[in-house]
Amino acid sequence: KHLSGLVYGKWWKDEVHIVEDFDMSKCFRAGWTPYESVDPHDNRATCWLFGAINSDGRLYLYDYLLVSGTVAEIVQKVKVKRGLHGYSEPRIVVLDKKHGQKHNAALADGKSWQSELEKQGIKRIELSDSSAGDVDFGHKKVKEWLETAFSPLYNKEMPRLMFFKQACGGAGGPIYQMKRYSYDDMGDVHEKNPNPKPKDLNKDFPDTVRYLVMKDPKWVDPGRVKANREAMKKRYEEFVGVRRRAYGGSYEARI
Repeated sequence: KHLSGLVYGKWWKDEVHIVEDFDMSKCFRAGWTPYESVDPHDNRATCWLFGAINSDGRLYLYDYLLVSGTVAEIVQKVKVKRGLHGYSEPRIVVLDKKHGQKHNAALADGKSWQSELEKQGIKRIELSDSSAGDVDFGHKKVKEWLETAFSPLYNKEMPRLMFFKQACGGAGGPIYQMKRYSYDDMGDVHEKNPNPKPKDLNKDFPDTVRYLVMKDPKWVDPGRVKANREAMKKRYEEFVGVRRRAYGGSYEARI
């Protein structure tokens, strides 16, 4: 089996995986669930990917940032993007574990990307899965999301993973890199070479896609979230009321 060549070459089809852009703010008002994925770097631009899942379980990657600067400057641009698309917080922000936890002098006082992002107001950070074998497993997961299946909602064959044509296009963007992401030319698999690795070139956005898909992102019913919050608030208020009554009775008895 020869593994040199494109990682997703057999699975990628422009006519299936690239869709015309549409207004995501309307989608979020309709209850879509936002997600973000980040591949930070100290010596080159950081890749920040924006995605959302609808009630049919389709993940649309609709925008990105390829940005340099301080963590504060990067976060400011992220918040601008969120505001542009009509939401304030994603369900989770998946952060590359390798760089996310690394302490580096390029950051303030050698702190980690995770701590600095949290300091600047980025919440709900989850580190990527980075154990041995996770890259190969992640490639398999992405391929599964790229495969098509019948959608009753749209009455046609569709993949679970799609990219906005304009917002994710352009040289060096997510679509560009996904179509060029390739293995090192290491020849056939054999005892000395059982696991050919991807090239470093054009891997940053494919990495962010992999990080996100490996978290098995799901649509979350906003109505259920609201109901759960209201139920928790009611239980808390009932608890506080019981404590107040208990304290008041004890206090009056002592008087």
